[in-house]
Amino acid sequence: MKSVAESKNGILLDLGCGANKQGENWVGLDRRKLQGVDHVHDLEVFPYPIESDSCLTIVASHVAEHIRPTSIDARIIGLFNLLVQKGIITAEEIFRFCGEVNDEPVFIRFMNECWRMLKDGGRFAIGVPYGRSDGMLQDPTHINFINEATWQYFSPEHGLFYIYRPLPWKIIQNTWMQTGNMEVLLEKVTTFKDLMTNTTIEGVTFKKHYQLQEGTV
Repeated sequence: MKSVAESKNGILLDLGCGANKQGENWVGLDRRKLQGVDHVHDLEVFPYPIESDSCLTIVASHVAEHIRPTSIDARIIGLFNLLVQKGIITAEEIFRFCGEVNDEPVFIRFMNECWRMLKDGGRFAIGVPYGRSDGMLQDPTHINFINEATWQYFSPEHGLFYIYRPLPWKIIQNTWMQTGNMEVLLEKVTTFKDLMTNTTIEGVTFKKHYQLQEGTV
């Protein structure tokens, strides 16, 4: 099958696709080897096997509520460091089996990873059960409670963004029912203006290798 990565428009990526991938022209990534899954990979192990700036669209339908919102236990990071220092295991082996290891909250790392894979202006479509809905509460594997304000932590147009300073998104759509689901559409931005104070933010580094430049959304 011809690789979607060869498309002029870029990859269409379905995260956590299960056996119901969006379509044949989509790339499916899931931790389980099911029909339609192109990459078997744990969504909490970073990075994903997708090149940076290669995706036109990413879809995550009923995935985000399964992503751990907390950081890796600091004791595990300390144990890894000790094992490396004693020569029992190498940093390369840790990366091969565990991915990147740091103390950032896993959900923020998930969002940053999607930002990394998208082209400039690429869009991320997310569907989740509303944080206080029965659909959220009924599933024992749901651990990440999301409401309409959660996405403000990822958009520099809102003050909540500056608490954690993740890689920046523009909120295109944010619709929800408190008794049902939430549908969100985000757009990757690499230049922006702080719309709250109407002052330009220059040279702010949000993550290694990504330098935001002066500009407006």
